[in-house]
Amino acid sequence: MKELSEYYLGEDMLSYDEVVKANKLKNFSYVPLGLATSYAAADAHQTLRLKKIFEQELRKEKLEELYRNIEFPLIQVLYAMELEGIFCDKNVLELLAISVEQELKSIEKQIYVVVGNTYGVINLNSPKQVERLLFYHLQLPPQKKGGSSNRLSTDQEVLEALSTLHPVPGLIFKYRELSKLKNTYLDAFPQYINQKTGKIHTTFSQTAVATGRLASADPNLQNIPTGSGWGGEIRAAFKPKAGHIFISTDYSQIELRVLAHLSQDQNLIHAFLQ
Repeated sequence: MKELSEYYLGEDMLSYDEVVKANKLKNFSYVPLGLATSYAAADAHQTLRLKKIFEQELRKEKLEELYRNIEFPLIQVLYAMELEGIFCDKNVLELLAISVEQELKSIEKQIYVVVGNTYGVINLNSPKQVERLLFYHLQLPPQKKGGSSNRLSTDQEVLEALSTLHPVPGLIFKYRELSKLKNTYLDAFPQYINQKTGKIHTTFSQTAVATGRLASADPNLQNIPTGSGWGGEIRAAFKPKAGHIFISTDYSQIELRVLAHLSQDQNLIHAFLQ
């Protein structure tokens, strides 16, 4: 709200840090009554002023109906979802983390067998060290340059191209994929499990994506891996509570169906009707 007040009203507001930390106070409860009430009143006053501006903007953009009938009622639904949370089996994640770590070490050993133990220690997550290994030690042909440092690229596209010429690039690609799964999910998710509920309580946002698509953060539960490999095993750690099941529903080709309706293209309409 502080930023919105500055942008729409041209007024700077006192921040929490300016009220609490600048006065070397432990928390807001130690703020003198006069300053505390002034700070709180300013928040309420600016909120009301901004509300009037945003209502005008909604009418101007013809989004009032969308806001009133869809986005605003959805707030309560998302709140209930956040509060309910989803059970994530910590034991499953920990066992998977051990298995993935063993697989990572196995890949490292396979790479050392190919390049030779005399090469030295390699950090396979370091683009600089991988660049030196691939293009200077193994003498593989450079594919492209990339990044702010303008170094020889070792991204996914390059590794896939080089994997047809030598086994090491494919092993590095597999290592990176597994390392990402471990860091993003297996190591991080247990920290998000609430000690009291045993569940993960994500935060949904209706405004984080410009297209209006729902977003999830801390952690992102809309990006859980799928498939029959490690990704599928990570997804399997999420379980319904006793007496319940998970169901999966999705619109069939919804974008094209909306396009057919809005354009009234007879060929598209006929194709869907058939």
